[in-house]
Amino acid sequence: MNAAICTQVLIDRFNVDKVIFTGVAGALDPDLEIGDIVVSTSSLQHDIDVTALGFAKGVIPYQDTSDWAADAALVQAASEAGDKLFPGHMKMGKVLSGDQFIADRDLVARLRDELNGSCVEMEGASVAQVCAMNEVPYVVIRSISDKADGSADVNFAAFTVTASNRSFAIVNEMLQHLG
Repeated sequence: MNAAICTQVLIDRFNVDKVIFTGVAGALDPDLEIGDIVVSTSSLQHDIDVTALGFAKGVIPYQDTSDWAADAALVQAASEAGDKLFPGHMKMGKVLSGDQFIADRDLVARLRDELNGSCVEMEGASVAQVCAMNEVPYVVIRSISDKADGSADVNFAAFTVTASNRSFAIVNEMLQHLG
């Protein structure tokens, strides 16, 4: 919720016309390794579940969409920047968000298979939803911090420094080419 509130404040108070949201995520795609980077093609809340009322998992009832497409120009800019700076470590895919830290191999497989997610985190879809409601283009860029399966042996605090540096480099490169 905090990410959504901050995004709305940025839009209302500072009139941002594009949102580039960065951070870390757990891998759902088995081809992703720690340190790889995912650029969102779309974002979806994985833990919305009103299937008892006949809606598909991840669908927010009575909304036009629940899977918010990232802006094509921002996706391309992020992908090109990442490929230039970190060749071989970029992937485009769906970012899944939810209010839980995923560390279960069975849940990883279900999220990947049922919702076609590349990675999982906690904020990107709420940012995407706010951007969509305000017609503001967005993209989510995530550094893979773990395999979302309970086997993480990376020092998360140390990795966030690496992820922050990579995010800065990608965004800085993107800004050189965005109008």
